[in-house]
Amino acid sequence: MRILMNKRLFDKRCHYSIRKFAIGAASVMIGASIFGISAVQAEEVDSSNAKTEETTVHQAQPLDKLPDDVAAAIAKADENGGREFVKPKAESAEDKVTKDTEPTTPTNESSRELVSPKGETPNKVEEGNKADNKQKSEEANPKPVESAVTAGTEVKEDSKKTSEKDQVKADTEIKPSSEKSQVLSRESNKAEVEKEKQLLSERKQDFNKDWYFKLNAQGDFSKKDVDVHDWSKLNLPHDWSIYFDFDHKSPARNEGGQLNGGTAWYRKTFTLDEADKNKDVRINFDGVYMDSKVYVNGKFVGHYPSGYNHFSYDITEFLNKDGSENSITVQVTNKQPSSRWYSGSGIYRDVTLSYRDKVHVAENGNHITTPKLAEQKEGNVETQVQSKIKNTDKKAAKVFVEQQIFTKEGKVVSELVRSETKNLAENETADFRQTILVNKPTLWTTKSYHPQLYVLKTKVYKEGQLVDVTEDTFGYRYFNWTAKEGFSLNGERMKFHGVSIHHDNGALGAEENYKATYRKLKLLKDMGVNSIRTTHNPASPQLLDAAASLGLLVQEEAFDTWYGGKKTYDYGRFFDQDARYAIAIMAFRMFFIGWTNIMGIQILIPHNKNREFMLSTTIPAVFSVGLNLLLIPPLGYIGASIVSV
Repeated sequence: MRILMNKRLFDKRCHYSIRKFAIGAASVMIGASIFGISAVQAEEVDSSNAKTEETTVHQAQPLDKLPDDVAAAIAKADENGGREFVKPKAESAEDKVTKDTEPTTPTNESSRELVSPKGETPNKVEEGNKADNKQKSEEANPKPVESAVTAGTEVKEDSKKTSEKDQVKADTEIKPSSEKSQVLSRESNKAEVEKEKQLLSERKQDFNKDWYFKLNAQGDFSKKDVDVHDWSKLNLPHDWSIYFDFDHKSPARNEGGQLNGGTAWYRKTFTLDEADKNKDVRINFDGVYMDSKVYVNGKFVGHYPSGYNHFSYDITEFLNKDGSENSITVQVTNKQPSSRWYSGSGIYRDVTLSYRDKVHVAENGNHITTPKLAEQKEGNVETQVQSKIKNTDKKAAKVFVEQQIFTKEGKVVSELVRSETKNLAENETADFRQTILVNKPTLWTTKSYHPQLYVLKTKVYKEGQLVDVTEDTFGYRYFNWTAKEGFSLNGERMKFHGVSIHHDNGALGAEENYKATYRKLKLLKDMGVNSIRTTHNPASPQLLDAAASLGLLVQEEAFDTWYGGKKTYDYGRFFDQDARYAIAIMAFRMFFIGWTNIMGIQILIPHNKNREFMLSTTIPAVFSVGLNLLLIPPLGYIGASIVSV
């Protein structure tokens, strides 16, 4: 019985297999006939689709509609009733091949593309197989709707992340370039700032150290080679008279402090650096008392008699440019009596060397005015600048100027203004005029110990290259003086609480000393003084700077004597030929009020026909307080306190 049952089971399984095969075959034929697929194409369809096709055909077609042999096979299988038992079907070679060649679904489209060889175009059947396999996979593993939405979101998020990554990558690629540009910009700006500092320092090189000095020596020491082994070595400034003992028999007498003068020689050597060989070189003296003669390498350069004025010489053509040594020799003569006060003797103020490009701002070349300050002080003030630019080269050059105004502390208060480009011919000097707007500048005043000062920076470009830089300190102020109202500063009436002072510093002698000068002016300011008169000569740059920073008005005098003179050897000997230099030495600062001297007007008038003058009488005395009528220059001048040769 057991054997019979097993045999029936075996028969059923066999019958089931035959039936399955018959149904599969029928399904293929029906599909081919319905969809018009050729027999060859039908054979390539995946056998895994047979079950789906079988179900569809079996449900859709009655047996009487099927071919006789197929209907008989199906009917016989149904009679045996073996559907509930399924024998595992051994894989046929065809099935095995189909299964092995079934493509694995790639993780993404890009990896799918990478699988195919470049240039290979899959045929339509392979594309159809891929689509069918994808559909079968989806049917076998259905996903909930929520999963599909999530997947879509994930795709978007992945896309977003990819986009962000791409953006980051792009930013990363751009950022180094941007940072590099910023670094280069900073380095460029830093280089230009360093260049400006260098050019400024070259314009004013300290030349005070390591001079040799010989007093009342017999002989001519102007030669290039001089034995100085027995000379004294010192630093400037220097006043030799203050080192003498008081001499009651001195020709200087009491007025001159009973200290003698004489004749002395100063000598210094230096060499030119390689970078300076093609530059213009000037030597500047802030003050030599008096009657000085300058020699370079044994050659006479110039003679200047005034003991108080600033003067300079262009010594370029006198210098050795082959690396050999250059010598500067200065002879100073102070014959007594020469003054009505203690004058001192020697190079008693600073000496500097200036190195400049062939194209540069001329000596005292910047002129600043603010003619509309009274009306414009609450808005944009027109600051008018006239600059003289000189070309000493033997060839023409294209030149333009940039100018800007800063506070003394370095804050920018104006736009950078650029001039038009001019073609300067050989040895030509040209005027560059510009107007710079400064909004509501703080006015310079005597009411403060620290009034606001400003700086005009001028940069000169030759053929597009920066070649010269200057800085001029000035202040904004306006004043008026009428017979009815008297004097007013910045629209406010005021009285002068003034003193007259000489250039010396008591026991320190005539040697220029900024700390001593500042201390003296500060004490006067503490006393209530608001103005000083430089009796009776031009003041030093250091005194004028101290007065500007402390808020003191200055009445600067040009000289003490004229045609007749008051002392045997005073400046009157040179007045007629030298008084024209008074035009060049007018350092009209923001705190400058006027010039005095009655007889001096006679020779100045031909050179200053367009200037408004007022005659003055003064009470000359050290620290004397007096009410003075002043010589009034145009407003807002700055710069020129120097004689240039």
